[in-house]
Amino acid sequence: MTRINPSVSARLAFAVALALASACSDDKSQKGDQGDQGAPGDAGTPGPTGPEFMTAESCAVCHGTGQLEADEVALHATLKTRSLAYNVAKITSVALNQGNAATATGDNPIVVFTVKDSAGSPVTGLAAVIGTVKPSFRFTMAKLVDGPAGTKDWQSYLNKNTSSGYKQAAAESWAVGGSSQGTLTESPAGTYTFTSKYKLSSTPVALSTTTAVTEAYTDTAITRFALQSGTSTSVVAPFNAAFDYDPSLGDTQTTTAADPHQLVKTANCNACHQKLAVHGGTRLDVEYCVTCHNPGTSDPAGVTVDLKVMTHKIHMGKDLPSVLAGGTYSVIGYGNAVHDYSLVAFPQDVGNCLACHGAPPVLTGTAPPAPTSGNNFKNNPTIATCTSCHDRTSFAEPLATGYTLHKGGTNGGAAYVDADCARCHTAGGSEHTAPIELFHAIPATVDFKYSIVGVTGTAPGESPAVTVLVTNAAGMTPHKLNASGGNAADVPWAQTSNGASRLAVVIGWSTTAVTSPSETNYTNEGSGGKAGQPVSLDVLKNGVYNSADGSYTVTSTVAIPANAVGVGLVALEGHPADGQGNRIAVQNVTKTFAITGTDTTVRRAVVDINKCNLCHQNLSLHGNNRTSSIETCVICHNANATDISRRPTDGTATADGKAEESVDFKMLIHGIHGALFSGAGPVVYGFGSSVNDFRKAGYPGYLSNCDACHNSGTYGVSFPPANGTTTSTSGDPLTPAGFLRTTTVTAACSSCHATVPDRGHMEQNGGAFGVTQAQIDAVNQ
Repeated sequence: MTRINPSVSARLAFAVALALASACSDDKSQKGDQGDQGAPGDAGTPGPTGPEFMTAESCAVCHGTGQLEADEVALHATLKTRSLAYNVAKITSVALNQGNAATATGDNPIVVFTVKDSAGSPVTGLAAVIGTVKPSFRFTMAKLVDGPAGTKDWQSYLNKNTSSGYKQAAAESWAVGGSSQGTLTESPAGTYTFTSKYKLSSTPVALSTTTAVTEAYTDTAITRFALQSGTSTSVVAPFNAAFDYDPSLGDTQTTTAADPHQLVKTANCNACHQKLAVHGGTRLDVEYCVTCHNPGTSDPAGVTVDLKVMTHKIHMGKDLPSVLAGGTYSVIGYGNAVHDYSLVAFPQDVGNCLACHGAPPVLTGTAPPAPTSGNNFKNNPTIATCTSCHDRTSFAEPLATGYTLHKGGTNGGAAYVDADCARCHTAGGSEHTAPIELFHAIPATVDFKYSIVGVTGTAPGESPAVTVLVTNAAGMTPHKLNASGGNAADVPWAQTSNGASRLAVVIGWSTTAVTSPSETNYTNEGSGGKAGQPVSLDVLKNGVYNSADGSYTVTSTVAIPANAVGVGLVALEGHPADGQGNRIAVQNVTKTFAITGTDTTVRRAVVDINKCNLCHQNLSLHGNNRTSSIETCVICHNANATDISRRPTDGTATADGKAEESVDFKMLIHGIHGALFSGAGPVVYGFGSSVNDFRKAGYPGYLSNCDACHNSGTYGVSFPPANGTTTSTSGDPLTPAGFLRTTTVTAACSSCHATVPDRGHMEQNGGAFGVTQAQIDAVNQ
């Protein structure tokens, strides 16, 4: 149906009326006397403010399925493919004539490697100039040496002093057609042989500004040979490879030794980072990183870039004691660029050491084995690793300002050394006073399981009664939740005075008709909650005990409204507490119920919580109340929802200068994860008017990889539409008809693409900001 600009329509109607009047008039007739002026009519109901001219969003015309290169899903998929592209390199042999300078090659290492694309086909031509591009590589060589307290460290053979005056482990850079670092040949296709110019068993030279062998060759130490594609190898996707050479096994080896010092796996990193790619996108594997990032290297300011220290500090970021005290944590990199990590937030409990040191998480199938030396974090503590996170703890006196002295700072009068740590801080220590795995443990959830037994009274005008059951993980032993029925509440549920124990039933519904229940968009109109919030019932306070099965029933004080349709949803959320009052996160459960008809088809699943948990481990928010259940989240985080009820009401200026912020998931989650890209992340007020500032939030993976969160076919402009996203409740958070919104597709897209030109493009194609749902519905008919 064609939509006409109202002002144009009015002018057209006037012109038609004038033409009709002219056609019916008789120039020869006598003009009559003018009649008396009529009484003024009653004022009509003011219409909502909005754009003078509004059309439906036409995004699908260009960005819909199959629309050449503008197909939104295809566009993001193409960007994702480019970002995640890689080649697979493998070192197949290393030859090193140890100390035998009389041979033809002396002790120059000879490294043979293959390069294949992700489909397994050989990548050829890397030993010759390709057009105007000179393929380049970097090779490293490092030995495994004894570190403190039974640990091991990699020590690079190749080092130099930089022009900035700091020591740096160096990778020898080699480019086709203009390097003296070695020779590279290809034979057969896709197989390359590199002969280094460096003689490992030569007398090491003094450290200088020139890359050289500065460490003596050790014929009893494992030597790691590693390579990477160089930054100018733009004609092929990047690759890394590593080979551990055991000198005791002879001069030529074709099988890499088992990694003797594997603290983490690259797969652990990629659970969040998807493809860890740093230093220009060419360093991809932890096995390569450690050959340079070891205790012997630092940045120009003297800050260590030892991987075990730097990585801990980066991931602690904003939670570092030094940062909380007003300091910063930064590292100076290439070109003296300052990389400030003071705002980094680890997306799960910082005490979860196993996120990196345990078995890498997987979506399906069996998880791969944990890193071979992953238990080092708890069995071999050192001062350097511990103080990388606890960076305001001192082991010596005099004590610097702002530092805490560790247990007096001395060990029987002597300063603490690394070997002392294990006496108290390992599981096998003689004192067992503070084992690391205990103090870094996350409260277990194995003893708790939530169930929704049934829901009755769900027709319009009825008050739902919801029966719930909490048991142990096996579903066998019911928990006592309150004193109902003469029972004393179990300890995990009895700590209600301080909020440590909480259990609630949340009920949501829709008042918007849909073709299928799967398309339901919760609105919660008529719930009594502000800005689209649902009914919430306190089970611990009001649950009625059912002795037959140990369940509890709570009945809503709010009836299902007369205009509710389709399906509703019940969620059981909240948390028990341990004996010390620590909240324990337990996965929420949900259950759909029919409001009209009998269909209880669940709402569409747009994202997969298991994908979220690859990075978040156990996504638990709002004080551990809402845990690992997107279905629970969307009851509250709907298109009517803003944070208006949590914003200050005393006139206090807000952090972002706004009166409210949308918390609709399609805008909020994109806005949080895309904040650094958009430059416009949200500020959300939470419980107790707490300020949650996401304006500097980062995303550790690739924003173009929509499949990292979404289920297949659940994103794109051709997806079944939801309601427009509320950005202002217009001073009346109980009346959704007056809410001002952003149109559906524009809400999702503008949360990442937030520049003025981006928004202008959306408006030119039917997107609108500050319109009512009625206006949106009118143009979508």
